Amino acid sequence: MSDGQIWTLEAFKEYAESRFEGIQREVKLALDAAQTAVTKAETATEKRFDAVNEFRGQLSDQAASFMPRELAEGRLAAIERWQSKLVGAFALAVVLVPVLTGTVVYLLSRK
Repeated sequence: MSDGQIWTLEAFKEYAESRFEGIQREVKLALDAAQTAVTKAETATEKRFDAVNEFRGQLSDQAASFMPRELAEGRLAAIERWQSKLVGAFALAVVLVPVLTGTVVYLLSRK
């Protein structure tokens, strides 16, 4: 109604009903849009979790191919023992070679 006109009960009822219907339509549209957004977000989240689960599976597969810690430590200890023996043998050679060389030279020089 424009300014200057008198509202009748019937006119107010029609105005209120039309406004109420308009608000109902807008609320329904907003709820439908919200539901669509929620559905899209749920789908995106599900896809992300699928990707995360796939990544976890790949990590599991990779970890399964790794050498167990106990085995690695055992092998490392064996290598360290072998290295220790090799160093000991080298140290012995460093001492013995000059002694033997000196002995051979001495023996050869006596003849």
